[in-house]
Formats: sequence, C-alpha cells, structure tokens
Amino acid sequence: MQRTKTSQACKNYDLRENHSKYYSDPGIWKTILEYHRDFITGNSDPRQFTHLRPEIAESWIRSKAFGIDPFNPGKTSKKLEPAQFQSVLEENKLLLNIARPLMDAFREFVMGSNYILWLFDRNCVSLYCVGKNNAPHSGQLETGYISNEQAIGTSCHALAMLNKQPIHMIGPEQYCVNLHEYISSSAPILDEKGELLGILSLAHWMGNKPWNKYQFNLHIHTLGWISSLALAIGNQLQLSQSYDYLQEINTQVKTMNDTLVTANRTLQATLSYIDEGLITIDQSGRIINSNREAARIFKLDAKTLSNHNIFNFISDTSNLTNILHGGKKVEYQEMELKIMGKKEPY
Repeated sequence: MQRTKTSQACKNYDLRENHSKYYSDPGIWKTILEYHRDFITGNSDPRQFTHLRPEIAESWIRSKAFGIDPFNPGKTSKKLEPAQFQSVLEENKLLLNIARPLMDAFREFVMGSNYILWLFDRNCVSLYCVGKNNAPHSGQLETGYISNEQAIGTSCHALAMLNKQPIHMIGPEQYCVNLHEYISSSAPILDEKGELLGILSLAHWMGNKPWNKYQFNLHIHTLGWISSLALAIGNQLQLSQSYDYLQEINTQVKTMNDTLVTANRTLQATLSYIDEGLITIDQSGRIINSNREAARIFKLDAKTLSNHNIFNFISDTSNLTNILHGGKKVEYQEMELKIMGKKEPY
C-alpha cells in the first residue's frame, strides 16, 4: 500500500515541543481514544486529527485496510508452528546469542518494575522476552508470534520495524484495544549498512491512570535506554561477522553489560525523584551529577557542586556509608545536611 499524504493538521502538531503534555495530559489520552473510536466505527480521516502523529495516522489506515479487528486481533495474528519457529530461531542464532545476555542482565529490573523486554526478528516474529506483566490479558504475550502490522495493526515495535527508527508510543495510539493500557518504547537493531536485523521493545502495563506524572517522567526516558541497548547489540553483531573478533566480542559484551547495568542504576535514581533536588554519587560519595534544584538547596552552582563529596555536607555519615556499601535499594532516608554553616533535615 502506498503511503498517503500527511495532513496539515498532523504537521502543525510538533510533538518535540509538546511531548510533556502529550504523554502526561489525560485530556490528550482521552482525545486519542475518541479518535480511535471514531475511526474504527466510521469513515473519519485520522490524518486530520490534531493530536495524532502522521506515522500513527497512516498506520491506522493501513491496519484497517488489512482487515485487523481491533477488538479481536487473534483473527489475523498467527503463531508459528514449532518447526517453523525453530527454523526462525536457528536463522537468528547470532542475534539471540548476543542479545540474550544483555537482556538477561536487566531481568531483575524488568521483573521488579512490571516491564516486558521483547526481542523480535526483522520480520517482527517474537524471539525472546524478559520480565513479567500483570495486565489481565498478558497470558497471550509469548514467543513465536508474528507481530507485524499486517497481523496486529499499529504497534510500537511494528513501526520501529517499518521506519527503522526508535519510537515511543502511548496506549491509545496502538490499533488494538488490548494494547490501550500499555506504553512502549521500541528501537531497531541495524547492521553497518542500515539494514534491519531485529527490534527491541520495552512495554509496560500502566493500569487505570497511564497519564500519571511520575509514570510520564519514567517512561519518557525509556526510549533513550532501549535505543542504547539496541545500538549495543547492533555493534556487537557487526563485530561478530569475523572469527578474529570473537574473543574481543566476549570482552566487549561483558564491558557493555557492566556499563549498561551502571547506567540503568543511575537512570533509576534519576527518574525516581526527577522533580525534586537530585544528585548522583559514586560509592565514595563523590557527586557526579546534580540538577538545578539540588544546586539551589546546596547554595552552589551545579558545576561547583560536582567538585564536592556528599560527606562534606552530612553531619552523621554513618547511615550513608552503610547505604553505599550495603548494595541494597533504599527508597527513603532522612539525613541532616550542613549547608553554609546551618544544619537542615532532608
């Protein structure tokens, strides 16, 4: 099917300038749900919907033309026979061998955060997944399914496959109703020539209030995370084409693994208190990063604050020392800070 001309209404809506409102405003979410209802029950043109991105609108049109039933995608979705799936796994053996250890490194994180991390091949067949999902209909999510646009309609991973670009999608943008409470980030895995090798997708069931501000702050950053992971896998795949690089691959995979785990921990700390005063520190207490609110609290500019050690500002250092060396997650710990000669609890 040829791509249709993008409407002026879609062009006028700049998501880059409005992404905060787009993802966290319940009004926009509900408006897109109304768009979806109007489109599947009538003859409205989604390219004229102000808050619907052009690539989403065009995908809705294609999905309808494919005959996708948004209330029963099982009519068009297909699970491969065991022998067929085994053949697909064998064809993607190298991709799986490289992607699986990196995905498994985040198993604890995705399991504890109600995420599912998916790996698809270049044809959108689900190869591997890590995590769990507490959504009522999560039982149908399993490997071996063809999950492209022709099978399930508009979805985050299908558009990442078609456009070969990372994409972040909110629930009602997806064509099938059973995906409307999910928010997803997907990124393509490409070779050195830009050819598609697979897709990584991180999905999360949002529950009854998916526009919650905390959830927005968390999920708007997952696109960068999943894109970095896809890039890491793509780079390792390129190196693996030569036998001479096999030993180097093993070393680099471990290094990348360690780097991504560290980046993930930093990401969690950053996102947990994104609207509050924020600093990140290393195990010795050295301040690595800080935001404006933190600099205001410490009465220093951010650059100067990064040259300090957090222990210089704490009256009783024993609690923080135990936290840093204990290796356990702490959600809340009140401490007394010494700022400009004055002691204040935080």
